[in-house]
Amino acid sequence: MVAFIADGSGRIVAHYNPAMIGKSLAGLLGTDTSEITEEGGWVSYEDVNPATGKVEPNHTWVVSHDGMTFGSGWHNDETN
Repeated sequence: MVAFIADGSGRIVAHYNPAMIGKSLAGLLGTDTSEITEEGGWVSYEDVNPATGKVEPNHTWVVSHDGMTFGSGWHNDETN
């Protein structure tokens, strides 16, 4: 599982990978983040799977709340 939080300017403020802190959420998701709403929605993108170290498809539920963006998702090949 992968989770992140971004501030109102779209900069990542919490991520399992410390190197991602301060980077653009749009850069991580590879999509326009202006359409993320309080109702939330699914975003699929490619990212490094922390379990394998490989770039793999990731499926994330993303929601906006109080000016922050929250996301949590999983990789296709993630093992438990």
